[in-house]
Amino acid sequence: AEDYARAASLRDELKRLTETAKVQVAQANERFYRAFASGKIAEMRKAWGDGKHVRVIHPNSGCIVGKEQVMTSWSHIFKVGGGGLKIDLDDVEVHVMSETAAMVTCIEFVDAGPATGKIVATNVFEVQNGEWKMIHHHGSPSTL
Repeated sequence: AEDYARAASLRDELKRLTETAKVQVAQANERFYRAFASGKIAEMRKAWGDGKHVRVIHPNSGCIVGKEQVMTSWSHIFKVGGGGLKIDLDDVEVHVMSETAAMVTCIEFVDAGPATGKIVATNVFEVQNGEWKMIHHHGSPSTL
């Protein structure tokens, strides 16, 4: 016999877990953008996961691979940008793909003083040591 009550219970539990993960991923995304805006490499390091699969693609650049190389690229951006930046986000969408993988898409409005830009971004997160960490950030300039 089919157990409809059990199936409904499992469906509800899955929905609850997905909603919890969405909140946690959104918080991890916010942590990344706070670090970005702060211009502090120590804060940026906390937002990122570890592993050879960690990558970043900054606007108008190639793919930078590996945690240390990614952190070096952020250090350079912070030096060139003079530290803190003003960043506003729009159209933020959180997509939980599994218990350990998620993606966020958004539009970044970056104000670095003399330079401003609109960037379309994709951020990929995975659970490492029980915490959602960024493992990939891809930003592309947008004129739309």
